[in-house]
Amino acid sequence: MVNNYYSLARSVVLSSRQDVFLYNERLDDLLLQDYPFESPRELIVQARRLVNLIDRDLETLQTQLEEEKKQLLTDEGLCEDIIDSARIKSQSIGALLSITRMIEVSTREYTPQHAVMFVHRLIDGLNLRAAFFLNPIPGLNFSYFNISRFLDRVSRALGEAERVSETKIVILSFPQTHQSDPIIHSLLAHEIGHWINDERKIVENVFARMVPITLGREQVEFIRADIQRRIGAGRIVRESDIMSEFVEQVQKWLAEVASDLVGTRLLGPAFVFTLANLLSRIQDPDACSSDYPSTRMRAKIQIEELERHKYGEMLAGLASQTSLKESGGELSNHYIALKQFASSNSQLPPAMASHLDSMVFDLLQGHLLDLKREVDLILGELGFSSAMFREDVPRLVSQLAALVPPCEIKIGEPASVASIVNSGLVFMETSAIEKVRNLLKDDVIDARQNVNALTFKAIELSTIERDMEKSD
Repeated sequence: MVNNYYSLARSVVLSSRQDVFLYNERLDDLLLQDYPFESPRELIVQARRLVNLIDRDLETLQTQLEEEKKQLLTDEGLCEDIIDSARIKSQSIGALLSITRMIEVSTREYTPQHAVMFVHRLIDGLNLRAAFFLNPIPGLNFSYFNISRFLDRVSRALGEAERVSETKIVILSFPQTHQSDPIIHSLLAHEIGHWINDERKIVENVFARMVPITLGREQVEFIRADIQRRIGAGRIVRESDIMSEFVEQVQKWLAEVASDLVGTRLLGPAFVFTLANLLSRIQDPDACSSDYPSTRMRAKIQIEELERHKYGEMLAGLASQTSLKESGGELSNHYIALKQFASSNSQLPPAMASHLDSMVFDLLQGHLLDLKREVDLILGELGFSSAMFREDVPRLVSQLAALVPPCEIKIGEPASVASIVNSGLVFMETSAIEKVRNLLKDDVIDARQNVNALTFKAIELSTIERDMEKSD
């Protein structure tokens, strides 16, 4: 029996070292790929550093197996310790494999240059300290992931006290099937909001100013019942679990709303229209979870933000602009419809909300103003405005209607990415798309694709022009 344990320990260690060898070979291949940014290469360097630490420890275990073979053949417990140690190293390699999958789809083959420029323009002036890269994923999901924090956790699991690298890297994921849709890309502004929250501690600052949360006995029992339904009746829910569950959901909902607020400040109507549109397509508008408030609630808060920045007033006046007229009136009507959608059920309906959700909702409502102030403090004068929309978008819409990339407000003045995307929004949300359809003699879907291509081309051209201005 003991001899079998020794053989098993040796087999596990050698197999794990082979995994390291194969992983390093994959990293070598990835280094040769063409990327639209440098951060994937930096991530490969960080991953290799961890893999080499793993291999160092596995080599130590292999040496121990060879030098202490006689003792190990008679010590079953020591063999089990070696197997456990090798298993931890192997699990770390498994965790690192998820990184290679992200890197594989961040090459130019899968991540178009216009998407990279889009994000670069959005974060310009925000002074974010981390590097980023884009990760196309299946479905209609967007996400933010601090990969450097993940690598630091792996490093600590390996017993290393120091950070893997001083270069922080974050990953912004977007739907691969919609990589040619700049309007959908506006939702990346929400993920940038998570990035800002991560660095500037928006939710942490708001939460620190809250009056300490206390729960009454009835509230505790309501939340206990909600948790019990979620985890199963047979498991015990402790008092500490109840408070931590409540606090965690408050923080998650605050983070989502804060990220939405950043998106609205950066892109205005394009963000809010797209957020409500996409979420309404994939989930019940009144459904909420421990991670997310309902679509209707999120839309209501962002409509209020648009109103605060006078977008409603500006949109109502679009129909009088010569270059918009019909489409301006249509966009204004869409906005009114969105306001009605958001306000038709501003409170959480009992059918969709647990007691926990209702309590979190009430707390969120009470701290919205503080959350908005925190976002205002961080963004300052950065972002889009109703005045910029009123001045810039009609001019860019005229360019798009003539099948010209809407990249300049006037000769020598590159348009902002927000103005460009909002001009594209006018075509997607109104009958203005018919003008393109008639010019090209296409069906409406092909016409939309052409507008998308022109919008992205405008972002590229305006970015190039802006970069040339900076270099002069």
